[in-house]
Amino acid sequence: AGGAARVATSPSAGIALAGAVAVAGAVAVARGEIKVQRTSATIMQQELERERERTDAERQVVEASVAGLADTASASAAEIARLRGLLDAEREDRTKSTNKLLDDVTSAAEGRELARTRVDELQVELANAKAELAVASVALTKERARADAEGSRLGARVDALTAQLKEADASIAELRSGTARLEEELATIEGKQQSDEADAPVGQLAAAELALRSERERAEGAEAALEELRAAESEAMATRKALVRELQLEVDATKAENENLKEQLQRRVESDRSALESALGSAEDAKAVADSQAAMSDAASSLEADVAARKARQLRLQDEASGTFTQADAQSAKGASLRDEIERRVRAIMGGRDGS
Repeated sequence: AGGAARVATSPSAGIALAGAVAVAGAVAVARGEIKVQRTSATIMQQELERERERTDAERQVVEASVAGLADTASASAAEIARLRGLLDAEREDRTKSTNKLLDDVTSAAEGRELARTRVDELQVELANAKAELAVASVALTKERARADAEGSRLGARVDALTAQLKEADASIAELRSGTARLEEELATIEGKQQSDEADAPVGQLAAAELALRSERERAEGAEAALEELRAAESEAMATRKALVRELQLEVDATKAENENLKEQLQRRVESDRSALESALGSAEDAKAVADSQAAMSDAASSLEADVAARKARQLRLQDEASGTFTQADAQSAKGASLRDEIERRVRAIMGGRDGS
């Protein structure tokens, strides 16, 4: 009360007291604001710590997701490498198979061309053989006709020689009978001459001897002619037999040649049939090769479609990994921006506190 009285009595003291009270109030207000700011800073610091923890947790999740995606990408890359190896091996096998099939098709085509060429050659040979057979048949017919004509001629000659031989036999028989008659007459003449040599005329005896000698010469000539005719007949018969035997041999040889030609024709026909069947078989093989090649092409197309699907899956995984990386980068950028904002506020608060 005394102090109040003194203050009341002293205006300067009252002013000082009011100033002190005002200063004390201001200090109290300032301290309250500082406490509030400290509390706010603590709250913000706690919020920053929580944000850091949450950001670290998100970062760990993102890093784990990224690691998983990296493992998936590595596995995908390994699978892609394996599939590429399988595709390359399959392509190589398919190339080898295709080349082999092409070689087989080429060989089959060449074999078919060779078969066609051989068939043409065999057809030409068959035509030539038929022509040769026709020529041989014509020649055989001509030879048979010639042999028949020659046989007829030889038969006529033999018949003529036989007739001549008969005529010669008749002539010789006549000569022999004449000679016997002359010999009888000569014997009669000789008997008469022996009985009556003186009375017999010498000219008549000489004429009889001359006639007898002439008849004997005629008989000897006829016998010689008969021997010649018999020799000619024997020669003609031998010639006829030789000609018949030669003709028979030629006929047998012609038959054998015809049989040989028939066998050759049969073999050629069989060979032609085999060649045609082989050519047809080559065509069927070529069709089978074409079907196999089409099947290989379908299998290769299916394999390429599978590889394309795997590549699309790989690209999708890469896109998902890229999106995850982008999302992680965005979250990291957001966390960094939030951290910068908190630090800026803290620095602002701390700067304001230092200024106070």
